[in-house]
Amino acid sequence: MRYQERFASGEALLHQTIASLERSMERELASQEKAALRSVSQSETAISKAETAQAGVNIRGNEFRQSLDDYVKTMLTKSEAELKWNQIAKALDEITDQISELRRNKIASDTQRAEALAAKSDNRWTADKILMIVMALVGWGMALYFKRAGG
Repeated sequence: MRYQERFASGEALLHQTIASLERSMERELASQEKAALRSVSQSETAISKAETAQAGVNIRGNEFRQSLDDYVKTMLTKSEAELKWNQIAKALDEITDQISELRRNKIASDTQRAEALAAKSDNRWTADKILMIVMALVGWGMALYFKRAGG
């Protein structure tokens, strides 16, 4: 009987220990479940915030890409730039040629004008000389006349 009492007491202790362990495990599982639910809730909140932030980044990225696209559309291509540059160079060459031609014509015109002025002044100089000679002759003639008449 003693054996039976010890067995019954050991069995009661075992049932108490098992019950205590089950309660402890249930509490631990409930605690783990609450922690998992909190973690899932926090994870969902973090995911929601990340998705909202990513949506903002995507919007700004799309706006940036659109502005770059608009900017690129206003730029000249290399072939267009070369065409324009060649047209400008050709126009500049034509203007340079016209300026050179105008300078040559001006030099020729200035030379002709200078020659005409030189010819006129040579003619005037000759006319002035002739006039002085005539005046001198008239003066001497008068002097001789008055010398004979007065004398």
